[in-house]
Amino acid sequence: MLTNFRPFKGGIKGINGSPTNITGIGKLSLPIPGTTDQIEVDAVVVPTSPFNIMPPQLVYKAMKSAGWEPEWPRHNDSEYKIAFTAPSQKEQHEINVKIDNRDLFVF
Repeated sequence: MLTNFRPFKGGIKGINGSPTNITGIGKLSLPIPGTTDQIEVDAVVVPTSPFNIMPPQLVYKAMKSAGWEPEWPRHNDSEYKIAFTAPSQKEQHEINVKIDNRDLFVF
């Protein structure tokens, strides 16, 4: 569920770079696996998309902005990984995001 939602008509670059219409913007609280913490990320509403899309690059950027300590992400053809230390914990955790056969990230 988005917070601070406000209607907005505009466009973004969609999958494969094609223009895509958006109808709103807001904030999304994203729970981080392996912790009890969440980070808040900017989000847009794309009514024509059947997917909830959250690129790991945006998760990494939001972690840094919130004072987390993510390491440089690494990836191959099938997986994207971000190792991090949450502000509320001392041990390191890792997010592993699979890349499916459509080249989309699967959370």
